[in-house]
Amino acid sequence: MKQILNNSSGYAKPGECVAILGPSGSGKTSLLNVLSGRIHLSKGSTFLGDIVCNGKPLQRDDFGKFAAFV
Repeated sequence: MKQILNNSSGYAKPGECVAILGPSGSGKTSLLNVLSGRIHLSKGSTFLGDIVCNGKPLQRDDFGKFAAFV
């Protein structure tokens, strides 16, 4: 198994916009698609952790309510 993220976190203040930046093909859209549940991880892969908003863990279905792809 290849680990791509470890102990990652971020914080956005209310009303603040956050961007994920990187070169073309670096996996920005894939990361957001996995976090939002729009695509599933490949067989044998795991997703551990929570997405928390206002102190409450979000379900994967909730992600699209506050995130946008451009």
